[in-house]
Amino acid sequence: MCRKIFYIIFISLFLNNCGFEPIYSKKVNSDFSLNSLKLTGDRTINNYLNSNLKQFKNKKFEKTFSLEISTDYKKSILTKDKTAKVSSYKLSNTTSVKVFSNNRLIKEIQISSKKNMDSIEDEFEEEKNEILTKQNFSSEIYNQIITELALLDDY
Repeated sequence: MCRKIFYIIFISLFLNNCGFEPIYSKKVNSDFSLNSLKLTGDRTINNYLNSNLKQFKNKKFEKTFSLEISTDYKKSILTKDKTAKVSSYKLSNTTSVKVFSNNRLIKEIQISSKKNMDSIEDEFEEEKNEILTKQNFSSEIYNQIITELALLDDY
């Protein structure tokens, strides 16, 4: 009985002090604000980006940026079956981000995302899947932009 208690205490102390830390436990230092945000390209992706980035607008920080984001979304046919019916698509997105500070171009970021999607008989489900993919593309773009802006020191 005493050994079991000793082992339980030893294991719990070891696990607490082993230095384990989740990878994303530290948030990116986001001490910057956005003056303006100009979005061109795919409306759906831009709407998601705008809703995510608006939290950085109208904040008072020393580092202020203006962004020009251009998204280019394409849906192309990958394969067809014997009856010439589409069986899979390639969804791709290329985004160009221009970062300005004091009306001076500081950095240009290129972000590309791709996904292959099988065709679904139900058009509604296929469209829903495509919208979900656009949301995922938007999330990837947002994370990349925030990381790049947080790492900008000398501007």
